[in-house]
Amino acid sequence: MSGRLQTHLTMLLAIVAACFMTSRAEADVLVGPYAGANAGLYSRYELSCDQALACDRSAKLSGKVYGGYAFGQFGFEAMAFQVGAAQGQAGTLRSSGVALLGVLPLNSGDFSFKGKLGLAYARGTAQHDGTSSSQSSVQPVLGTSFAYAISKSVSLNADWDQLRAKTGSEGPRTRVNMFSLGLSVHF
Repeated sequence: MSGRLQTHLTMLLAIVAACFMTSRAEADVLVGPYAGANAGLYSRYELSCDQALACDRSAKLSGKVYGGYAFGQFGFEAMAFQVGAAQGQAGTLRSSGVALLGVLPLNSGDFSFKGKLGLAYARGTAQHDGTSSSQSSVQPVLGTSFAYAISKSVSLNADWDQLRAKTGSEGPRTRVNMFSLGLSVHF
């Protein structure tokens, strides 16, 4: 399955879930601060690869930490992320950064869905033939989060984030789809 098709299917799933949860939404809305951490279960760079060169689009050791404040029907979230290395045509790629996101939550009993949109200050790095290039830039971030409340204050989260970065003035732009699992605490 291509990265573009995978992204479109994930977005379609998020829209269907949002429609389902909107029709069943309850008045049980969380308000206040929260924090969490997720480990990247599957992170995949969208890279073009030449058949003759080694190519591994899957990143190693990815994750994020975040904190935010929910005002009821909207919220804000700050996030720091690190996406591990992948091997592409331009060499070994990595990305990391910090982001500020707007959050639209939908709650239904113990389940919740969050749509996220914001900006990241991201740094992309490419290493090829002993040389390294990197660049910091402001990039869009898009994400969704599905959560199940284990208790009143602790939730299990499954997230998808699309993160972007530039790897140098002449290097490729990277886009990563990171699927992660973690816990969050609502204070």
